[in-house]
Amino acid sequence: MSLFYVLAGVNHFLNPNLYMEIMPGFLPWHYLLVIISGILEIILGIIVLIPSLRRYGAWGIIFLLIVIFPANIQMAVNWYYDDNPYLWLAITDCLYRFY
Repeated sequence: MSLFYVLAGVNHFLNPNLYMEIMPGFLPWHYLLVIISGILEIILGIIVLIPSLRRYGAWGIIFLLIVIFPANIQMAVNWYYDDNPYLWLAITDCLYRFY
């Protein structure tokens, strides 16, 4: 899990446009929010490796997943309108995060 979040966070810096495309229109400062969420994913991914901080890291990841949920919904909406064949993945991701 740690590696997944660290790599996802690094990807925010390598491919910021990927994340910019799924930012909901009602949010300001899209690029800044992409960078901040990437930093948080890296930090939280590292924190869960430290036994004394693992609980805080896990709660931080839960909070982060809740905060970025609108982007997952926006991605599903975008893929719906684009007739993306992988729409089912976006919907599954939204449902997974909801439950």
